[in-house]
Amino acid sequence: MQEGEQPKKIELNDDKIAEITKKISGGRDTSEIFAKMNAVGESLTETTDPISRPEIVIKNLRTYQGDVAEAIKNQNASVLTITLAEKKKRDKEEIEKPKQKDPETKKGFWSVLISLLLIILGVGTVVGFYYLQKQIPVAQIQTPGSAPEETIIRYNTQKSISVDGATREEFVSVINGERLKGETKPNEITYIFLNKNKQAGIQTVSTKELFAILNTKIPGATLRSFGDQFMFGFFQDERTEPFLLIRISSYQNAFDGMLKWEETMNGDVGALFLPVSVPGEISAQNSESTSTHSIVTPLPQLSTFQINKNFEDETLRNKDARVLKNSNGDILMLYSFLDKETLLITSNENTLKEMLNKLISQKLIR
Repeated sequence: MQEGEQPKKIELNDDKIAEITKKISGGRDTSEIFAKMNAVGESLTETTDPISRPEIVIKNLRTYQGDVAEAIKNQNASVLTITLAEKKKRDKEEIEKPKQKDPETKKGFWSVLISLLLIILGVGTVVGFYYLQKQIPVAQIQTPGSAPEETIIRYNTQKSISVDGATREEFVSVINGERLKGETKPNEITYIFLNKNKQAGIQTVSTKELFAILNTKIPGATLRSFGDQFMFGFFQDERTEPFLLIRISSYQNAFDGMLKWEETMNGDVGALFLPVSVPGEISAQNSESTSTHSIVTPLPQLSTFQINKNFEDETLRNKDARVLKNSNGDILMLYSFLDKETLLITSNENTLKEMLNKLISQKLIR
């Protein structure tokens, strides 16, 4: 079409439309086509309907304040009533809720408990050990003639002597008879196990019973400061030397008591420790009087010098001792505290040294 020309109008009547349609369809029946077109149109019409959506109802937000207001309105409750109800509810929850301890509190509690247990255990151990050390080892002996399981010091040989019904003179005679035999080997110790027969069996003689047999005048306070355990025996040096070891229950009382006992000590126990001046007699002389005690078995003559009246201080083997000498300056009897639990009475310095060494070594072994 040229510029300026008007487009031609094409008038379409039914016959013309039918002709065109037939050409498009290639000669097919148009009713089928229109039916499909109508179906498509109906479907388009349905899809263009507004989308139906479910109705959403938004409920009002519930709050504690609203609940309180509603309760006041519906149940005629006051604010005080509601407050009390809430308090009861919280109290109930606190009771029902299991109590939980702070970990640090638990840790501190167990630390304190363990510390207390350790302290109690330590104190109990110390007290128990001290108590056992103070006990007398096996006072009752089941086998006749046997010695206790433990003595103050260890010994090499042992002899058993019964003292039932013995008088002072008989006891001294028997002891010095054993001393005279000289059966102890050089540098060894013989333990004289003094015992008595009882209904329960053979028992060890106590310290108090020993002094009762000797009929001593020892002050009562001094005797009470002694324990029940003692050990009598011989140490073989250049000659057979007797010794008496006594356990002490009170060191201070024993120390003061021994000074008081010195006045009669020579007459009380000198017969067991002093040498003899005449065969068959034990000298118990001092500067004021002279007396003798007869014995059954004679002892060898050891000294004819006069015995001094008083004890005197002397340091022997680094130990303070009180010694009784004769007029020639020879030591005839001495006593010394080997430690605060042990008193030694003997006849010479070498025996003191041996007893001290034995006691120290025995404590180290324990």
